[in-house]
Amino acid sequence: KTSYQCAPISLLPNIFPATAFWKAKILAPSFNLLVDRISRDENFLRQTLDGVKEYDPFTRKLLDLYIDIYCSNDDNDDDGGKGKFALLADRLGIQRSDYMLHPNNNDDGFDIKQVELNTIASSFAGLAVSTAGLHRQLTTRYQAELKDWIDSNKKCVMGNTV
Repeated sequence: KTSYQCAPISLLPNIFPATAFWKAKILAPSFNLLVDRISRDENFLRQTLDGVKEYDPFTRKLLDLYIDIYCSNDDNDDDGGKGKFALLADRLGIQRSDYMLHPNNNDDGFDIKQVELNTIASSFAGLAVSTAGLHRQLTTRYQAELKDWIDSNKKCVMGNTV
């Protein structure tokens, strides 16, 4: 049986200026460190999410899991060491930052504006091959309508050798 997974919306790939890409790449380690430090700050997480958990069951469950797994009660040693292993264990963080380009009036280039930082949405990695196939199908099917757009993008990415 054949099944399909498709993202709710797909835009055709477009050029992304190299300077903006490098700006985002340089920022990534700082954002990763920030997310890691926040994830290890029990007091901050409890203070900021405590009011939300009353209204959002998903957030409540995440906070409860966080407390069960990563927090140990040092005042009361009858928790059986719960949380102590997780406090010392290695952690893997998978973050994805989404940026939009904003025209820069200073040098006719672009600034990047972060619009989202995802720490849980890693499922889209599995859609990459399907999305590439969808783009291939769309650009083949609408080749005549997209010719100028594709040629323009190729020139921007590959230079005038196209």
